[in-house]
Amino acid sequence: MSLQHELCGDPCVPRLRWWDYLTSATYASHFVVGLGLAGVLWLRDRALWLSWIRRYVTIAYLALAGYIVFPMAPPWMASRDGLLPPLARMSSYALHDLGLERTTMVFGGLANKTAAMPSLHTGFSCLVALWAVTRLRAWWRWVFLLYPALMAGALVYSGEHYLVDTLFGCLIAGLAMLIGAWWDRRRPPEAVTG
Repeated sequence: MSLQHELCGDPCVPRLRWWDYLTSATYASHFVVGLGLAGVLWLRDRALWLSWIRRYVTIAYLALAGYIVFPMAPPWMASRDGLLPPLARMSSYALHDLGLERTTMVFGGLANKTAAMPSLHTGFSCLVALWAVTRLRAWWRWVFLLYPALMAGALVYSGEHYLVDTLFGCLIAGLAMLIGAWWDRRRPPEAVTG
């Protein structure tokens, strides 16, 4: 909440600065990057695809368990209900400015529009980064770690999540990687897809 007040004012009056476009793009990338990676892997290497999908599905189930065990209102909702000081929900402001408001028609019908703990946005971005760091060998693979950091910052700034949600998102990503590694050892993807 204080991040939004620092970058946008108190109360926040959106004026669409460069970081608002970056925030919206980062937020929206959640809906494309993980599945895009799955599509590329499907075309290139079915065993790697299966290994990725095992982790992708695992993190989704871990997040679902988190939502059930710890139901929590996101910051924008807590603010709307008077439990927090005024806070703007800014994740899509720049998308609307670019004429991409139809994205809300696609994403607006999602089953859980209020899930907060853990942040699956951060979880998926962390999963992508961890996958890249463990699979690639080039020195620049570490740059992928900026993605979850950028996602966490965008989510906290835009009022979608608390910092603790993003930390737990990274925690479930690490857990999904460990479960996926165990699953791959127990039943190697090459044996299943071969």
